[in-house]
Amino acid sequence: MLTKEIIDEVRDAQRSYEAKLSEIVKKIPGAENGHTTSSGIDVKLLYTPADIAESDFQSDISFPGEYPYTRGTFSAGHLARSPSIRQVTGTGTAEDTNKRWKYLLSNGVTALSFVKDDGLGCRAESDDERVAGLVGKGGVVLDTLYDYETLFDGIDITKYPVHMIAGTAFAFASYLIIAQQRGIDYKTLRGSMSNFLRDDNECLDIIEYCSRNVPLFNCGYLDM
Repeated sequence: MLTKEIIDEVRDAQRSYEAKLSEIVKKIPGAENGHTTSSGIDVKLLYTPADIAESDFQSDISFPGEYPYTRGTFSAGHLARSPSIRQVTGTGTAEDTNKRWKYLLSNGVTALSFVKDDGLGCRAESDDERVAGLVGKGGVVLDTLYDYETLFDGIDITKYPVHMIAGTAFAFASYLIIAQQRGIDYKTLRGSMSNFLRDDNECLDIIEYCSRNVPLFNCGYLDM
C-alpha cells in the first residue's frame, strides 16, 4: 500500500536521483523540463508511484484491456499477440504488388499493407488524361473489382491482416466482396484502413458498418 510515508520517501529519492543526473540532462536541449506532445500533453522526464498517489485505480488506470485503456487495449498484451511484421507495399499493377506480397510472406512478414494509387489524390481512374504518365507511381493501380481479385489472388485473408491506405470506400467494399466470394464470415476478418483521405460522413458510415458487421476490423485508423 502506498502510504503517505512511502510516497514521501519516493519523492525524496527522486530528488536525489534527479540531482545526480542534472549535469547530463543539461547537455540535452530542451530535456530539463520534459516536453509537450503535439496534443498539448506535458510529459515529464521521470514518473514514479508518487505521480499516481492521488489517482483512483479503477477509474484512472484499471486493468489491461479495460476502460480507460491506460494499460493497453488487449488484456494479455503482446504475451498473447506478437506485434505484426509488415512492409507498406504498392507499386505498378495488381499483379506486381501480388508478387511482392508473396515474396514478403515467404520471407517472414505476418501482415500485409498496400497503398492504392489514387490519381494524385483526385481519385481519377488510370485512363484519365489528368494523370497521364503518373499511373502506378503513387501506389498500386486498382481501378476495378478484378484488380482487387488479382491483388488478393492466392492470399489467405483469414490468416494475414491487411492494412489499406486507400482514398475511397471502394477498396474496403472490394475486400468484403472477395471475402464473400470465398465464403468467409466478415466477423473473422482482421485488418485496418486509413481514413485520412475520406470525408467525415463516409468515415462514419464505415465505422458504423464495421461495428455491426466486421467487429475485428480497425476501421477508425488515422494515418497522418
